[in-house]
Amino acid sequence: MKAVLITDKREALDSIHGTHLQDRLIGVMYRDMVNTFGEPTFSTEDDEDSKTNFEWVFKFGKDIFTVYDWKVSADYAKHILGRTDEIQFHVGGKTYAGDFVSYIQKSIMQAV
Repeated sequence: MKAVLITDKREALDSIHGTHLQDRLIGVMYRDMVNTFGEPTFSTEDDEDSKTNFEWVFKFGKDIFTVYDWKVSADYAKHILGRTDEIQFHVGGKTYAGDFVSYIQKSIMQAV
């Protein structure tokens, strides 16, 4: 199964309603996500009130998943977040995310 990044903001907004934290991506950095999947669906790095700076929205099979940073500065998320830090990207969805997380990690490893 392959994940498809949703780039249309309207479609993404309609799809993510009701998603919530399902898992975390450990050892994944912002640049890993961009290099493997492209720019985030949403970027709110200029919005100081936002709890996220970057969010990718994916369709994986029949399910929708989001990958997002949570309550970190945009600069930190872009340049530092990842391999040796305690902060990870979060994975949101409405269902079990283990297969999706494995897919993301495997895709990043193949791209690196």
